[in-house]
Amino acid sequence: MTLNDPRLWFSYKGRINRQPYFFASAILGASAKGLEAAGDANPALAIAILALFLGLIYMLMAVAVKRAHDVGKGGWFAALLFVPLLNLWPGLTFTFQKGTEGANEYGEDPLAAPAPVPAAT
Repeated sequence: MTLNDPRLWFSYKGRINRQPYFFASAILGASAKGLEAAGDANPALAIAILALFLGLIYMLMAVAVKRAHDVGKGGWFAALLFVPLLNLWPGLTFTFQKGTEGANEYGEDPLAAPAPVPAAT
């Protein structure tokens, strides 16, 4: 899954490896900081910024759940990202642990080579 694939940002199904997780998390984190700065600069936009921030949280959870699936854990493991101190466990797991090799209960291995397409005769 690439960064321009809407399923990365909005779907809770499937698996992603470390690279898209890292870049998507960096983009979402930078976006959250930008919203924070915009809110500090103009408090009148608070409701709009809150709505956008909730959208960022939804996207962060979609990315984190897919990464949890890649390491063989359920989506609830990603919820630990919101628990102080416990958030280190999924944060380090998602960033450094290699995903399970081959297919698991959540889908195909995102690093597996695609099956060859038979040649037409």
